[in-house]
Amino acid sequence: MFDAKAKNLEIMLKIVTISLVCLFFADNLSAQTVDYAIHVTAYAGTEGRHIYITRDPVGAQEAWYIVRDCFVNPNLSVYISLMPIAREQYVFITNVSATADKVVCITNAEQLEENTLRALRLMD
Repeated sequence: MFDAKAKNLEIMLKIVTISLVCLFFADNLSAQTVDYAIHVTAYAGTEGRHIYITRDPVGAQEAWYIVRDCFVNPNLSVYISLMPIAREQYVFITNVSATADKVVCITNAEQLEENTLRALRLMD
């Protein structure tokens, strides 16, 4: 009888340990899940997407949540206009991932100018 209780306790301890490990790593894994890995370009050519970052969430066509770290290759090229022009897509940068339409990361953030980093809310 004592062996059965000890065996059950050992199994329960293993289950709890595995559960805690899964919870700990789930946060790190979900942080890497992005819809777009963006390469911000200085060229307003015909390729890629043109966006204007608006401060008005109502007037935006999409809301983006930007993940700080980006360890994947870019899958979208984006030109960010600092002045609104009719052909750009209006994007609102949100601080809450739950309210975002897309979760994105910037693959070349270290190469961007301060104005662009501020618009992306990557710099104060």
